[in-house]
Amino acid sequence: MNESTTGMYVICDTNTLHRVAYARSVPEWLSDLADTCTSTLLLPAIVLLELEHIRDQKCEQERVEVEEARSLLVDHGVECNIEDIDYRDDFSVVDELSAVGFDVQVEDHTLDDYNDAVSRAAGRQPPADEDTKEQVRDLAIWALALRIARERDGAFFVSRDKLFWSKNESVRSEMKSAGLIRFRELRPALGSIGVIDEDVLALLRELWATMIQNDLLLKDPPSWRAIEVRSMRKTSGRIERLVASIEADAVSKGSTELVLKYEVGSGSRSFELLEGSNPGGEQLPTGPFGIEQDETIDLEADQRYEERIELLRSQIGQ
Repeated sequence: MNESTTGMYVICDTNTLHRVAYARSVPEWLSDLADTCTSTLLLPAIVLLELEHIRDQKCEQERVEVEEARSLLVDHGVECNIEDIDYRDDFSVVDELSAVGFDVQVEDHTLDDYNDAVSRAAGRQPPADEDTKEQVRDLAIWALALRIARERDGAFFVSRDKLFWSKNESVRSEMKSAGLIRFRELRPALGSIGVIDEDVLALLRELWATMIQNDLLLKDPPSWRAIEVRSMRKTSGRIERLVASIEADAVSKGSTELVLKYEVGSGSRSFELLEGSNPGGEQLPTGPFGIEQDETIDLEADQRYEERIELLRSQIGQ
């Protein structure tokens, strides 16, 4: 693996990029994200092979459809030349993603990755389960993702495969130990890079303490397993709006899943728990919570301060 000159590795499963291979083009929303992405998209070798297979299947399907259409036209006396049709059968997901600005790397599986996958599949060790279909393939990707996270002091893993979303405690423990954070979609994963900074963490700690003060049964201090910033607005380095989902260790065995909303209004701050559940599906009480107002922004005072500064500037200028 080449040494990345950027930050976080974002490990992609096939279902993350299959539409790119199928359409043989990079969608606009993904191209736009490349402009601000400072990390590396990492494709396991198995994933690249599957994406190439998807591309080849689609090209063959189009060739068959075009030939059938040509034959129909010829049958009706219409000559048709199809030699100039570009099926883009040489389309490369890696090259196209690189062309729009992503740093892309392909990671070969090691012998240890494969041995780990076979061992888990044979012994039904998590995240393996009783359904053996395609699990060696999935487990090889899982082993690679854990290895990369350990080597790089953390990584994001993007997949919608249900195997990777097991709630088994040993799976969560492995992820936490390796520093692997999982996402179901690529957009929020890339959107969270560089966003989950110390300002966000400090605010989330404050909101967490607020919920504990309001008698929500949560661990103190928090033990977070995954954080996804769904939307955020910052002004002059200060967070004015934040919607985030959190998966954290529960007080009892299992995990707590929350969706939080924080907003700065006219001279006040508000905080709301939009969704919340404890192990076993027990729902936490949602709704607004009070926040200590010691750090409340006085917008009128800020405006008066700016006016004084502007007056001082004009006097110095005179």
